[in-house]
Parts: sequence; structure tokens; C-alpha cells
Amino acid sequence: ARLVCGRRPKTSDDFGRYCSVESDDYLEPDTAEEECNARAMTPGKRARRGFFIGFVYAVVGVMSSVVMTGVIGVVGVIEKARVKATVTQLQSENAEGGRGDIGSAWLVWTGSSLALCLVAVVCVLVEPAAGASGIPGVIAYLNGVHPHGGKSPLTGHETSFISFKTMLAKVIGTICSIPAGLCVGPEGPAIHISALMARHVARAMQAVERVLFPHYVFSVHASEARDFLATGAACGICTVLRAPLAGVMFVVEEASSFFTTRHVERTFLACLCAYWTTFAVHQPDEGFTKFAQTRGPFCNLQTFFDVASFVALAAIGGVLGAGFNHVVIRLNRWRKHRVNPWAWRRVAETALIVLLTGKCEPFIFAALLSVLVAHSAAGAASQPQVVMSGESYGSWDEMAAADVNLGGQGYGGLHEAMQRAVLQGDA
Repeated sequence: ARLVCGRRPKTSDDFGRYCSVESDDYLEPDTAEEECNARAMTPGKRARRGFFIGFVYAVVGVMSSVVMTGVIGVVGVIEKARVKATVTQLQSENAEGGRGDIGSAWLVWTGSSLALCLVAVVCVLVEPAAGASGIPGVIAYLNGVHPHGGKSPLTGHETSFISFKTMLAKVIGTICSIPAGLCVGPEGPAIHISALMARHVARAMQAVERVLFPHYVFSVHASEARDFLATGAACGICTVLRAPLAGVMFVVEEASSFFTTRHVERTFLACLCAYWTTFAVHQPDEGFTKFAQTRGPFCNLQTFFDVASFVALAAIGGVLGAGFNHVVIRLNRWRKHRVNPWAWRRVAETALIVLLTGKCEPFIFAALLSVLVAHSAAGAASQPQVVMSGESYGSWDEMAAADVNLGGQGYGGLHEAMQRAVLQGDA
């Protein structure tokens, strides 16, 4: 588990870190105290303990869902605010009296992105373990290796991969980096955040139990703490993808090298609690189903050309994916020695990426907006054919006279709005 890319590291610095990594012992300690607890565990106490652990798993699912749903909701609010501010600048009058102040729009769009990214960079500099997705570290922890959090370039203190501070920095960094326009998403961070949330929720529930039921306090073994963290990772996937089985299968197939049937059952219970909590507190505009499958009489009709295209697309995607992974690995090795040890270089790197990726977006947006305006102006001069609800009409008057029930995806008031526009001559 200590190998790097399948081999031992060559440099002295990496070799020192290699020797400092040791595996965690998940076996139950063979001590007199454990033997005494096992002998004192009556069937009634064992049932109460099992019920309490199941309740903790359910609380883990609910809390993971609430936290990640809140993160995604805040991300959506920030994204809409940035787009609204940029559109306002594009639609405002400039100094020459025309419409569309592209310079101000660029400043709003890129400036807000840069500010958000700088906040995320500070979080990573304070807690280095909050960087990246966190999935490799979670998998390493679940398989017996306790990953190091790293030394903070700002504070100079050693950090922990599974601490509450790391989770808090990860939450803030995720909220700032996703709406900034970078090529990142909530799926990877959700696994790390939810896993740490499960760990700390379990510890909090145990503290509550000590107060409420001092005679039935149980000691959490290392294997049980590992299982809570694995279940949290599953709840994170369930929340962002809205798929309980996907979360369970991630723990079984990818994350853990050892699991029991009882742990799978409790993980599925936690994922169900996370799923229904997400369903109750968050109903997005596009619908609750994450990946809706198109239905219709022609969806399953595939020709030989379609199958050949699928094979060619798979081959091209595999080659591009392998090339991308190779470039990323080489780039990360270079950044490890040339960028990451210095805080100012990491800040400059982030600012450079934001300026390069955000430079042309407002101009492209303005160009698309001008094309749409020109297209609508040209369409107003002619009489287009209107096709809605499966019916065709030769003119706007004919459509208005038909009084059909017009509908649109995601816009229930399209019927009234279109009729009002046609009758008032604005269409």
C-alpha cells in the first residue's frame, strides 16, 4: 500500500515519507478489558447496541445528505448570481450609447472567478489535505493506510487527513471552486466530505450516548470507525448522483478491501436515508432524476452504422483518456517539486489558470447573445411556421384563434405568455 505507481520511490525525501507510512490495525485487541466486555455482553445489551449502531448509520446518511445538499444549493446560488451580474453588464449601455459593456462584463465574470478561487486556494494552503478530490486518501484509509495531511505552508503545522478542520476547509473550498468556472465538480469532494462527516457524526453520537446512557456505553473499534467512514463515502455518492445502489457498490467494489454482509446492509440503510433526505429538501428545476433515459419508439432501434460508431467512439475515447491521464500524472509530478512547496506559486498558478480560462467566456457569451438577438429580429419581420404540441400553424393569428394548450419544458406559464404576446402584437 506504500508503493508509488507500483514501485518504491527513488529520491531520499520520498523514501523517508515511504518509511514513515504504516498500516492501521483493524483487528480487535486481545486484551483483558475486551474479554471482560465480551463476557458482560448479554443478548439484550447486544440487541440495544446493534439498534444504536443502526441508528447512528441512519443519522450519518441524513447528515451527509443535508451537508452536501446545502453545498450544492449554495453553489447554485453563486453561479446564478455571477451569470446575472454578467448579463446585466452585457445588456447595459456603454459609453458610446450602445448596448453591451463587454469590458465590465469581463471584469465581473473573471474578477468574481478569481476571488472565489483565491479563497479556495487559501483553504488548501491552510489544510493541504483538503486539496484535490480526496478519493485516493479515502481508499487508502479504508485499506489500512493512514494518509498524512501534510504540512501547511501558511501555518507550518502538520495537518490530518481526517480532521474536522480538513472537512471544513474542504466544504468552503468546494463552495468557492465549483461556481468559479473551473473544470471541477462536487462528485469527488462529496466522497471525502461525507466520509469525514460520518466519522465525526459517529463520534458525536457516542459522546451523546455517554451522557444519556452511561451504563450502556460501547467502545468503537478501529474496524467500526473504518466502516462509518466507508458508509459516509457511499452517502456522498448517493447524494450527488441520487443513486443509493451506486453508493453501496462503490464501497463494495472500489473503496474497501474487506467488508461484511452486516456492513453492506447498514450502508444501504444509510444511503436510503440520504436519498430520501435529498428528495425532501432539494427538488431541482430539471427534475430529481439525475440521468433520465429518453423513451420512445425509436430509442432502441440501432443500425449497423450506429454500432460501428459506438465502437469507434469507445476507441477514440480510450486513447484520449489514456493520453489525458499520462499528461496529468507528469504534470502533477512536476508541480509537486516546482509549485506545491511554495504558497505564492500556488496562488499565482491559480490566478493564471483563471485568467486564461475566463478570458474569452464573456466575449463568446456576448457573441451568442448578439446572434440570438439578430435571429429574433429577422424572424419578427417574417411569418414563421409555428409547431407546438404536435400541431402546425401557418401564422400567428391562426395559432391564437386555435387557443391550444401550448407547453414548454420547465416553463409552465408559456401558454399564457405566448398568447399575451400574440394578442398584443409583440410576438
